[in-house]
Amino acid sequence: MAAAERGLMADPNVGPALTFGIALAFMGNALWYAMKVVLRRHGYRVRWFWRHELDPVNMVRLIVATRRPALRMMYGALLLAWAATIAAFVVCAVRVVQAAV
Repeated sequence: MAAAERGLMADPNVGPALTFGIALAFMGNALWYAMKVVLRRHGYRVRWFWRHELDPVNMVRLIVATRRPALRMMYGALLLAWAATIAAFVVCAVRVVQAAV
C-alpha cells in the first residue's frame, strides 16, 4: 500500500518532516523579516512584500560595511541562520515529496 493510499500522515517518516518543515517555514519568514528590519534601520531600501531577493545581497553589503566586530558577527549570524533555515526547509520538503511518490 502506497503512502498516498493510506494518507501521508500515516507514514512515520512524513509526519515529523512535515511538522518540522512547517516550523522551519515560520522561522525562515521570521528571520527574513528580522533581516528587513535591520536593513531598514541602516538605511537600505526594503520592500516588505516583493523583491525579497535583494535582502540577502544587501545584508552581505551591510556586513562588509559594518566596522564594529560584534555587530558584524551578529549580522553574519542572522544571515547564516536564515540560510540554514531555508536549506533545512528544502530538505524537509524533498523528504515529504519523496514519501508521497
